[in-house]
Amino acid sequence: MESKEKNTKEKILEEALKLFAQSGYMGTSMNDIASKLGVTKAALYKHYKSKQEILDSIIEKMKELDIERGKQYEMPVGDLEKVTAEYKEMAFDKIKQFTKVQFLHWTEEEFSSCFRKMLTLEQYREPQMAQLYQNYLASGPLTYMEALFSGMLGDAGKARQTALDFYGPIFLLYSIYDGAEDKSHVIKLLEEHMDHFLQEMQDSSSTNRGASGLSMAIQGDLNMIAFTPGRSAVRFTQETAALWSRGLTVSTVVIPIPRRTASILIFWTSSPIIVRPVPGCG
Repeated sequence: MESKEKNTKEKILEEALKLFAQSGYMGTSMNDIASKLGVTKAALYKHYKSKQEILDSIIEKMKELDIERGKQYEMPVGDLEKVTAEYKEMAFDKIKQFTKVQFLHWTEEEFSSCFRKMLTLEQYREPQMAQLYQNYLASGPLTYMEALFSGMLGDAGKARQTALDFYGPIFLLYSIYDGAEDKSHVIKLLEEHMDHFLQEMQDSSSTNRGASGLSMAIQGDLNMIAFTPGRSAVRFTQETAALWSRGLTVSTVVIPIPRRTASILIFWTSSPIIVRPVPGCG
């Protein structure tokens, strides 16, 4: 009997949310919900005393779904300080995986998709809906990702803009998905965006680490020799470095060298390059 009651209440939530997504929460009455379910309004009131109680139960179910998803994919939860600390050890691939799961949650899972559409419709009509919209789809995800990138980059100043750059296109893709005939193409756009963005982050992080190390090695009136795995030592000048780089997919940085060489190009790939000053070279 208890299981049947639970199933009935779940069915009411699902059908009510479909109506809220189509006509809006404010535009749907208890009578509309009863008619959709094929029951009398009196029968509906036996399970839920008001439309607000139905909405509260929908919100509670969304919270439960969030918790389940976070546990399944082992994503950091809790206050922002804890999230930031845990993301320092988070792999890029895991962030990509969870971001895609979140996108599919909001687009392909019917209950969550209807919840998103309801919030989109009602955010300008009702303060509670506006706050829920911000928490679930706008400022909430942005703040979470700011904590994510703050932990990964170790730079709180850059984290906000990085979060905007990452989440902005994803936010836009929700609307594109809703209007697209080929939904799979939108998922592909999402994956390409994440691949491009995370690759740039990795390249930038590698470049910054390399530049930091090199700045300590470059001192005085010296030319440089770079040693790379599987290559002979090469003395870098502007001309030879430019020629040598054609065979590589590399990031570059121009570092001024006093006196003997106007500038020098240092290259590094995914494998670390060891750079040593060589007195008297050249």
